[in-house]
Amino acid sequence: MPSHIFFAMGMWNEAAQSNEEAFEASKRSAERTGRELESGGYHALWWLQYASLQQGRFADGRKALETMERLAAERSTPLARFHVVQTRAMYALETGEPYECRRTWRRRTG
Repeated sequence: MPSHIFFAMGMWNEAAQSNEEAFEASKRSAERTGRELESGGYHALWWLQYASLQQGRFADGRKALETMERLAAERSTPLARFHVVQTRAMYALETGEPYECRRTWRRRTG
């Protein structure tokens, strides 16, 4: 992922764009192949959130968190739940909203 270089150099706009493109590509691939979004897409979404938060774009960081929560509620895989925890923790740390980590989300059962 080119965004790793962008992160190391503090190139937040480029990092955000790279991860947004990677997330969209992962979604298209999942739709085309019928496979789960899983690792690559979740990873890109998490780093998109991080880049947004580093730029002070907290609403975009919240949007990424809500997207991850929605994906985890739909799929409820261990990897999806792990990324919910990651995006919540990142949001709480970067925004100074410590109670964010305590929120619960509804996952699909049955």
